[in-house]
Amino acid sequence: MTQGQQEENKLHSRNRKALELFKQAQEFDHLGNFFKSHDLLQEVLQRDDSFDEAVLLLHQVLIKRGEIEVALGVYEKYKSKVDQEFKNRMLADAAYFMFSNGAYERAKVLKDQIEGKVDNVDEALFTLVATSIEYALRGKTNAIEIEF
Repeated sequence: MTQGQQEENKLHSRNRKALELFKQAQEFDHLGNFFKSHDLLQEVLQRDDSFDEAVLLLHQVLIKRGEIEVALGVYEKYKSKVDQEFKNRMLADAAYFMFSNGAYERAKVLKDQIEGKVDNVDEALFTLVATSIEYALRGKTNAIEIEF
């Protein structure tokens, strides 16, 4: 079995065309062409709407495009069709985006929905982000108003 076949067997789809399109979408994502990747992922999900990695990549592509609300819509649409660790990864990615943009309360709400393992995220990194969200919220609450 070749390395490509081994990687294909790890993916959560048996639809050959969906797998082929997914690989193309990954390549466009790596190249930074998020619009082409998005279009391919839409086609992938028309063929297999429970393809965990495709749902996750679509969510991530939308975040990279700055379309967080649309990405959260993808989460809502597909959360009943994907494995828990992929749902958790989407929540973690969205929480990190919110945290990075100063939306600490929304980041906390998303983080608090995570239950169990997060796909392909080191536990120490996740703990750091979760702790940073809590710290930012405490700092915001305890901030001192300074007038000039």
